[in-house]
Amino acid sequence: MEAKTYGEKDIQFSNGKVEGSENALNIDVVGPDTYKKKLLMLVFLHGGNNQTGSVQEIKGNTFVNDIDAIYVSVNYRLGALGFNPLAAIRLVQMRNNPVILRCWI
Repeated sequence: MEAKTYGEKDIQFSNGKVEGSENALNIDVVGPDTYKKKLLMLVFLHGGNNQTGSVQEIKGNTFVNDIDAIYVSVNYRLGALGFNPLAAIRLVQMRNNPVILRCWI
């Protein structure tokens, strides 16, 4: 597989307009030009309060060769298509999920 372009930005309301795509669950991986093994890995999850943002905020190709590391960035669903901000819904989801409850305790 040869991937040469970054994934799409998730659909979001930004700067007064709707932009992005629903087809935006992707991982971008960038590595340095080296044959070295056991490189460090940097993982970037963008901010934006689960409402805005994308992995394109920081592009790993600008620095991976300088630090000999693999850069991984993850796009995830935002807003209504992603994490629901309503406290009542989050509480019900936590109570019904034993894995979350174990991690919480």
